[in-house]
Amino acid sequence: MSEFRCNINAKDPPDLIITWKHGERWGVEITRTYQQVRKIGKAENISSKEVSEPMRAFGDELGKETENERRYDYTLYLEGPGSFSSWKPSDFGQPWKSWKKETRELIRVHIASGKSSKLQFTGGQLRPGETGKRWTVMVGSPVAELKSATAAMLRHALEDKMNDLNRWNRSFAQRWLLLLNCYPLADDSAEVEGTLRQLVRENAELTGFDGVFWSGYPDRTLIPIPLSQNL
Repeated sequence: MSEFRCNINAKDPPDLIITWKHGERWGVEITRTYQQVRKIGKAENISSKEVSEPMRAFGDELGKETENERRYDYTLYLEGPGSFSSWKPSDFGQPWKSWKKETRELIRVHIASGKSSKLQFTGGQLRPGETGKRWTVMVGSPVAELKSATAAMLRHALEDKMNDLNRWNRSFAQRWLLLLNCYPLADDSAEVEGTLRQLVRENAELTGFDGVFWSGYPDRTLIPIPLSQNL
């Protein structure tokens, strides 16, 4: 559609202001969606990002440290010292630090030896490939029933941004939420659309947005999903 202007809002929320040719203005808030996983020792969920990003950073560090020693292409799989679905490094404390230290030593010794065999260690494995220098880090994710995991992820995004609606500093004809999906398994846009509408229909506290723009993964094409009864 070409008959609109889109501007970044200097005083967010919302993040964007859409102005249509006839003068109507829409507000659009943007957020990323991540799978929700159980926090260690507590009956609450956290974003999988809080677990995966520290492990990915650790894997990248190992790649830089071993760059001049590697004779093969390697793929490093990491799950961490505890169940991926029940912990994050800031909660795990000393076991996380100890696991990193032990894992770093095991991997560096294995690479320095020049062995072409797979290295299995607590919380992951290192797989050599062809002769080369490539280093690939893959972080494990919890196995979950996809429909319920997608619903939990979408509900979290709606709840999080619903709390900000009363802080929007301008009035708008419509209020939309743009979701950038970071959960690769949630790739069925029809399932996402149905889940969003069911969540809003069955939970009065989740009503407030006129619609959602869904941006999938890896295809980022925006899919508009109207949620208001008036649309």
